[in-house]
Amino acid sequence: MLVRGIGVGFIVVWGVCSAAADDGAAIADRRIVDYSASLESRGGLTNAVWRLCTQTKTPCGLEFDANPPDIDKYSETFAVSSATLGEVLDLIVQHLPGYRWSLADGVVNIQPESRPWRWPWQMDWQHPLDRTIEGLELSPMPSKAVAFKMCPAASLETLPRIAFGVPKSLGRTISLKLPRVTLREALNAVVREDGLAMWEFGPVETGSDICRLNFESYRPFEWNPGSKPSSTIRKGRK
Repeated sequence: MLVRGIGVGFIVVWGVCSAAADDGAAIADRRIVDYSASLESRGGLTNAVWRLCTQTKTPCGLEFDANPPDIDKYSETFAVSSATLGEVLDLIVQHLPGYRWSLADGVVNIQPESRPWRWPWQMDWQHPLDRTIEGLELSPMPSKAVAFKMCPAASLETLPRIAFGVPKSLGRTISLKLPRVTLREALNAVVREDGLAMWEFGPVETGSDICRLNFESYRPFEWNPGSKPSSTIRKGRK
């Protein structure tokens, strides 16, 4: 596993095994040219990450902070003529105080550095992305359908976010078998299995059990009116 991010004035890189670290380094070193981003809003951040991941053909996940930084103070537009995926991600989080990026098992995640403050009576509350799915097996269906099975599997109410961009695909048809995982790990598994997809989550207020999720694939739209995706779902034992 390779995790590389930027906080306040420092960069952290560490690895668990050399093979995974080499793979992560190769992904972070993917080149991108003529890239620009405007981070003046959540929509701007979504579009910036979407275009970056689409152009580098990298599966991604984006989590919004419930308490975003002061846009007027920190928002900025930047452009690069040529850079690596890792360098552009560093630029994005430099302009978003409180955010970091990581790369694990081939999936880029951009997320808040910490969870929101809680009242004493909310100490037992878990953020939805940290909720556990007790094993899951799904028969073949489009990756977008698989992604939206994950919130109910984590005992969360789903409130889909407004789609970003123009939906072009329901994603690759995949089947998935997961052990005991968190919701974040499950969503990462879906985009990794699709290979060309992105999930977007939040913002979620402290104490909420709402799953605010969006999922889009970078793949060309394909539709077979004669096919019907299976909805078989089997949970593992607790």
